[in-house]
Amino acid sequence: MFLFWFACAPWALAKDRLRVSIAGFDGTTEMVLAVTQGAGLFEKNGLKVELIAIAGAAPSTSALVNGDVDIDVRSPVNAAVAMLNGLDFTFLATAQNYLDYIIVTRPEIKGISDLKGKKVGIVRFGGKTDLLVRYLFRRQGLEPVKDFAILQVGPSTARVAIVQSGGIDATVLSPPQAHTALKAGLKAIDVPNAPFFQGVVIARKKFIQEERPTVDRFLRSYLDGIHFFLTRKEETLGILSRVYRVNDREWLDYVYRTHQQHQIGRKPYPDWEAVQATLDMMAPDTPGVKKLKPKELFDLSLLEELDRSGFIDRLYK
Repeated sequence: MFLFWFACAPWALAKDRLRVSIAGFDGTTEMVLAVTQGAGLFEKNGLKVELIAIAGAAPSTSALVNGDVDIDVRSPVNAAVAMLNGLDFTFLATAQNYLDYIIVTRPEIKGISDLKGKKVGIVRFGGKTDLLVRYLFRRQGLEPVKDFAILQVGPSTARVAIVQSGGIDATVLSPPQAHTALKAGLKAIDVPNAPFFQGVVIARKKFIQEERPTVDRFLRSYLDGIHFFLTRKEETLGILSRVYRVNDREWLDYVYRTHQQHQIGRKPYPDWEAVQATLDMMAPDTPGVKKLKPKELFDLSLLEELDRSGFIDRLYK
């Protein structure tokens, strides 16, 4: 009887392998996850996690719907649209609460106004870079399509190369990507920071219901990874050097120093102003998002349970 109970205990039957999709290994949203994996913190919690790079929000949404991945971590834009279309997605935590992307162009272009009539490259239509380009340029008085063309180009390396060759005139890049592009001779156009939530942990409600103990272990590992990132800089830089295949200490220091986790701190709760601001950004092109309520997008129950238990605070003692 005891052996039967042991085998049927929820944690004994839970999955021990997870497939987690990320946008790539060249930005900021996946950085803490990469550190979590590199420090062996998933294994510490009895999980084997495969981080799978999927460029573009639409393919990652399809992978989550089809069960090809269990969790997705990236911008919430496509997932929010999927929720509007009836898919059972929810958000469990968020890594970033303000927009830190940078408009990168060639040196002869002095400001956003000079990009009128030009071509701006994004990863894919309907994804985060598409939204950010539309939002940032509208704030500066340029209307997408009418005042400039948006071209679907692909990942950051392709966009940087095509800006350099003149095939497009600008793109938006995360701080790590922008730092590399600027060292290669491109120019940044300064834009003010704006509330925007990203690096969101996305899962299907059905998966959370069926595999709650596994999702709990994933979040424990992630919180442990945040602690490692914030408190063990040199070891973190060593992991980032291996994962990103970069030995440039200046680059490593820059991406570590500018990462938003230092501002968000120990607990990856959403900033509700940033969530609402993101929905407002989406509204001109996706009016249906006006129906979405920020707090209804999230299932914070697991994170709150871990917080109330003292798990997070104990990591820092």
